[in-house]
Amino acid sequence: MSIYERCGAALSARLRQVRPQAAWIDGYQNYVANVEDNLLADIQLFREDFKHGAGKELEWTRHLGRDCPPKLQAAHSSAALAVNTFARWKATPPELALAGNNGFRSLNFEARCPTGLHGTPPHLDLLAKGPKGASVAVESKCIEYLNGHNTDFPVSYDSLQGPGSQTEYFKLIDSLRANPKAFKRLDAPQLVKHALGLATCFPDEQVTLLYLFWEPVNWHLFRPFQEHRDEMARFAEVVAGCQIRITCMSYPDLWAAWKGQAKPSWLGPQVASLTDRYLLTI
Repeated sequence: MSIYERCGAALSARLRQVRPQAAWIDGYQNYVANVEDNLLADIQLFREDFKHGAGKELEWTRHLGRDCPPKLQAAHSSAALAVNTFARWKATPPELALAGNNGFRSLNFEARCPTGLHGTPPHLDLLAKGPKGASVAVESKCIEYLNGHNTDFPVSYDSLQGPGSQTEYFKLIDSLRANPKAFKRLDAPQLVKHALGLATCFPDEQVTLLYLFWEPVNWHLFRPFQEHRDEMARFAEVVAGCQIRITCMSYPDLWAAWKGQAKPSWLGPQVASLTDRYLLTI
């Protein structure tokens, strides 16, 4: 069993423990039959945010000749992980503290950040809009980084104009094309595309691109997780000083930071539910 499969199975087993009444899709052992069973208590899905998203998180799709269940119904769904973590903050965005910023005005899942190029625009798992220079865009990862990623850059990116074309992110495109194996775990091309979209949508202000990732409690015992962390540090060093600031943080570290907050009143129980659901060893 690969490390990817091992983590997926562990997350599925934990969900079966916390939601023993949940039904599962026959033939897809890590997918619940009802998306609500993949959410914590008191969490609202905000289906409108996902309805028009490019990820088709709520739809059955077909891949390599096989029908695939909606991604949000997977126990290892990174979108569900983001929803479970941030959905309750949508009612009171100013109270959220994230990546050193606060005073947010709105939170939206599956937020589009067009670059101006043809094709599917970059989609952020969450966009927290705040005062000028205080917005935070979140890219959420659960176990995807353990299973490889697409390293291609469309030729259309060569014609990009505007603030993004003057950044270190844009300069990375040629090097990633020349050496597509430079980042084995980290989806560097995706982060570059996100940063270029953010630079286009927020041309006159700094924005934080927060890379939030899950890992097991005993991650330090397994080389893939260390490789992932090393690649994050290397990527952040390359783009240091850019208008779009990259920050990397694990979900467990984020929840631990929230644990000490007194307000809002629901936060303590929410953090406990998140850790019960996602903190585990493999």
